[in-house]
Amino acid sequence: SSGINAEYGARAQNRLEMKHQFFYESLASLVTANFLRSFDEQFREYRRRFREAPMADEKAEVFYEYCDFVNERMVEDMSIQTLGINHSSCDERECVSNEFPSMEAHLKEVLRLAEVNFFSLLFNNAFLPNGDAQLQKDVMFRQRLNELQVTASLDHPDIQIPARYHREAPWTPAQYHLNLLPAFKSPSGKLSCVISCVFTIFKLL
Repeated sequence: SSGINAEYGARAQNRLEMKHQFFYESLASLVTANFLRSFDEQFREYRRRFREAPMADEKAEVFYEYCDFVNERMVEDMSIQTLGINHSSCDERECVSNEFPSMEAHLKEVLRLAEVNFFSLLFNNAFLPNGDAQLQKDVMFRQRLNELQVTASLDHPDIQIPARYHREAPWTPAQYHLNLLPAFKSPSGKLSCVISCVFTIFKLL
């Protein structure tokens, strides 16, 4: 009986923590969107400069300027600061979970959401700057991967996967991370997704 109650309590605690985290992320998204709308004219200018920049390093410079602008302004935004203070000051006596972001982590989350907003409006220009030529390169890259898939077997000597792990292929937990890749719009988000997949594979091996 006590074991069942403990298990039920743990599940209930986990559900409440997930809901609380979901509410925080939803509020952070809404607050960030409202913050970005207040500087719509400036952000339009950054997007225009990004589109017109001919070289990748010039685009990167515009993006970094955009991030610096967001960093400078968000520390002055009352709604962003209030949401951050509420969560960074949350402790076990006040909240369901004490695993909430510090003010620094909160501001990083706001910046991440601002990056997502930036690249969601400039996706093709950022990731497919050469239009059809870039798409053709992607097709060729996929074809090369398909060819590599034929020769890159589990027992390939260059891959060096121990035989005792062969039965665990294709490592579904790692594939889960890659399935999330299209959901990430910013370069940092896509990179973190790939890194999570790599770390998962290392853990499984």
